[in-house]
Amino acid sequence: MEPRTALGDATPDPDFRVLTFRPQKGRVSMRQYRKRASHGKSKSGCLTCKMRRVKCDEAKPHCLRCVQSHIQCAYTRNGSTNPTVSYAREPAKLPCAMGICPGVASLDCDSVTSNRQHSPYGIPDVALVRHFQHAFPDLCLLNGADVTPILALGVSHPFLLNVIMAVSASHLRCHTVHKQPSRIAEHFHQSLAITNFQSALTGSLNQGLADALILTCMFLSVLTFSVVEDDQPRNTWLFHDRDPERLGWFSVNLGLKPLLIATAAYREESILQSLYKASDDDQNTFYGVDKSLDRVPEHWMEFFGLNDDPSTNVFREPARLLAEIRALEPTRSSFFLYVNFIGALDLDYAFRDLLKQNDVRAIWLLGYWMGLMCRYEYWWIRLRARSEWRATCIWLSRRNALQRSDGESNMWLRLMQDLETAPAWGK
Repeated sequence: MEPRTALGDATPDPDFRVLTFRPQKGRVSMRQYRKRASHGKSKSGCLTCKMRRVKCDEAKPHCLRCVQSHIQCAYTRNGSTNPTVSYAREPAKLPCAMGICPGVASLDCDSVTSNRQHSPYGIPDVALVRHFQHAFPDLCLLNGADVTPILALGVSHPFLLNVIMAVSASHLRCHTVHKQPSRIAEHFHQSLAITNFQSALTGSLNQGLADALILTCMFLSVLTFSVVEDDQPRNTWLFHDRDPERLGWFSVNLGLKPLLIATAAYREESILQSLYKASDDDQNTFYGVDKSLDRVPEHWMEFFGLNDDPSTNVFREPARLLAEIRALEPTRSSFFLYVNFIGALDLDYAFRDLLKQNDVRAIWLLGYWMGLMCRYEYWWIRLRARSEWRATCIWLSRRNALQRSDGESNMWLRLMQDLETAPAWGK
């Protein structure tokens, strides 16, 4: 029988010790563990201050700290878990542009992912949000932007937070050996994002919703590129004629243009100012009044029929923009000029329908743009761009596109030379 202690059956508290290793000094120190003193927490402060773990003065509609930092201020509605968001700004009416929000600390990821539907498989939501904070610069979408306003916006718009976690999982999948957990999390959150995104499109617009919709559409486009896991041309849409969804990835990218038009009234106060400014150059070459075809090569003009009546030609704007883009140095600052090709496509989806019909002109244009995008080695672009570009070269050769009449043979030789050399850029 074991001896009893002086207090009867009571068990004494364990004596925990903390070891500290100092290999530089060749010694180990030990101290007694002391539990950190508890302190009261405010439950009525704004969500932005809670995520940043700073004291909130609880002023409404937006607290002083959010006003000084030019960031969103979100409060929880009474008796609800859904927060209300207001844009905090000083009397000078200075909008919070991405990348210039001062004094932004790291977010409390547990607060961001609380009160949400979690995936029972894959990767925990908290881990995905934390990874997104570190992986955000690798997206190369918003140079110099701060991730904090985007995550704060996701607090009040679940579809945005879902697509953020899907992109985070996609980044992990592309950079790890064991891909299955990341793949499961990516598909789970992408599915939720699409479902909630479609519901949000029917709601009444406001500033926060407009920004959230634009960001979500951009991140969904990222996922349509990053989903490709190899650069094999045989896996592209061109070689799957019987698949009715073979151009589904392309249709997702076409959704951004009408969304930008619908939210144009909220652009001045948007947190995406850097994005809008990066979509054109100082001469307004891409969206200005002057849309001259002077830089379009003559063999392009002949191929697309632009010498006749280009005003109603579905190939006019895509061809004009590609003629401008191909001479641009592929830098981060010019990235949005490269993706202007998608914005140049018509709103009636006539270009997409021509792709479905295997129209040679539409396929050449898309393949040439993919070749230009091969100049960027971004993790979410390179495999899709390379596989689509190579597939276009192979498809045109197999369809005997080069076997033309004597009058067209020279034009086609030059077109194919342009296509095959598209990924190369030289000063």
